[in-house]
Amino acid sequence: MAAITSPWGYKYINIFTIYIYIMEKILGSWKLVENLNFSEFLIYTQTPWYQRQIAEYSNINIVLTKTGEDMYNKSVDSVFYTQNEDIILDGTEREYAENIKKSYTFNDKSIDVNITGSIVNWTEQIKFIEPNLFVNYKWFINDKEFSASQVFNRSK
Repeated sequence: MAAITSPWGYKYINIFTIYIYIMEKILGSWKLVENLNFSEFLIYTQTPWYQRQIAEYSNINIVLTKTGEDMYNKSVDSVFYTQNEDIILDGTEREYAENIKKSYTFNDKSIDVNITGSIVNWTEQIKFIEPNLFVNYKWFINDKEFSASQVFNRSK
């Protein structure tokens, strides 16, 4: 990533440059290689036992594409879960499914998602750390923090 030199000779990378760099790295096709504590997350979201078993052993593919300025699309394909949703990085809460609202922002080199459901709430963070894409989940039970992650490799 190229640094910008100020008129006073200081080198820096502006936030817009970081945003473009990170978003370009996140775009593309990804395949799941590892679930970390994901079953616990599914229990928290009250996913039935048989669906958790399928999810634990299913291939998951994600495709992230740019559709406009600060607008992206996330397509998830698996036996367990299929989804196609627009990501608009403006922090506005939108209804994405029955009784589920999400807001997306770009923050700290990642896409941050706040999810408000009718029963439970959680956050997701989509982050690129060379060479993987991480989807991190965080939730609270009785003020205690829990987390899970899914790790993806770029699809060929």
